[in-house]
Formats: sequence, C-alpha cells, structure tokens
Amino acid sequence: IVVDVKSADAAELEDGTLVRYAGVEAPGPEDPLFEISREKNRELISNRKVSLIPAQDGSNEDGELVAFVYAPVVDDQGQTRFLFVQGELALWGFVRSRTAPPAALRLDLYQDIARIEAIAKEMKRGLWSEKPTSAADAQAASPATNDREAPSSSRRGPSRPTSGQRRCVSTASE
Repeated sequence: IVVDVKSADAAELEDGTLVRYAGVEAPGPEDPLFEISREKNRELISNRKVSLIPAQDGSNEDGELVAFVYAPVVDDQGQTRFLFVQGELALWGFVRSRTAPPAALRLDLYQDIARIEAIAKEMKRGLWSEKPTSAADAQAASPATNDREAPSSSRRGPSRPTSGQRRCVSTASE
C-alpha cells in the first residue's frame, strides 16, 4: 500500500520500500509542474495496494526498487482494472519517457511509455504545453485538472475519462 507520494515518479510503500518509476522522469521541485504532477500521481496511487513489475534485477544506486506501477481502478460496471501509472502520467504530460538501460527488463513497457508520450506531445499537454511560469499557471493549463470530474464521496477510483479521453488500463484478467 502506498503511504507517501514523493513526486510524479517516486513513492513509498507501507513496508518502507522506496519505488522509483521505471521508464519516466518527473519534473524536479524547481519546475512549475512539480506540485501538480505529484498531486496527479497522489490521486492515482495514494493509499492503494499497487502492483509492481520490476524493471531491473535488484535496487538502483539509491536503494530504490525500480518498477512499473499498476493501480487498481473499479470501472462503471464494477470490474477491477489496472491503470498503468507511468502511462497515465505520460499521457497527461506530467513525466518524460526515459530510454531503457542496457540491463532493463520489459523493454515493451519502455516503448509503450514513449508512444504514449508522443500523444501528449502532439496534444501539447503538461510539459509540452506553453511553458507555465507558476504552479497556478501549470494547474490552469493542465488537462488533468481541467477535465477532472468533480470529487465524489462515492467515487472508487481516480477520475474517469470523459468521452474522447484515453486511459491506460487493462482488465484484471490480462
């Protein structure tokens, strides 16, 4: 279970494991998009039992588990699906894709992130929109905040896409 969201590409689990997201790089604290990208990640994974697919054997040089992250989401039909967190963040332009290191596992997922990033670039989302000058400007320019459904106490997962929006999900059986 995720207990702390450090940034748009890092989180801490309840057992103390630090997870660094494979295949992406998030804006740093000095970037106007840092807070909103971290908040989007928090919306997707905070207090959720996430599934992790290791991207390499062992930890990185900082002792973090490098992994692809999937968060459970319950759809309108009550079926559990798994949201590819890096893909979702890339789709909104909150992270940049990174090239797979030589010893990487799951090269297909690195490639998926790069393809999803191309969509965000084409749509001029997040990091590829006109560069905001403040956090308020970043939030105003972000499709993740402009298109987000209103909070609801009955909502069981992250905001659902409206008609025409894409999500990075798979069914529980996949």
